[in-house]
Amino acid sequence: MAEMYCNIYYSHSNQELLDKLDSLFDESTVEKEKFTGIAVSLNSNNGAELVESLFEACIEPDLDLGVGAEFKRIEGYSVAHFLH
Repeated sequence: MAEMYCNIYYSHSNQELLDKLDSLFDESTVEKEKFTGIAVSLNSNNGAELVESLFEACIEPDLDLGVGAEFKRIEGYSVAHFLH
């Protein structure tokens, strides 16, 4: 079985928006409704549509989008580590 790793590094000058972005990668937000709510709060025009597209691309959203313990902040950047 092959494994694929992916890291996403991001930052935002607005701490409130950064916290919302971080919450997208919290294990509890893999539920589509919660994920959509956060996305819409970040982007009211396209958030729901983007989540729909993302979930359609995922075979198993819990596995594909959940990062669990592999999430941290380093020197002002949030880092989400995914293992597929």
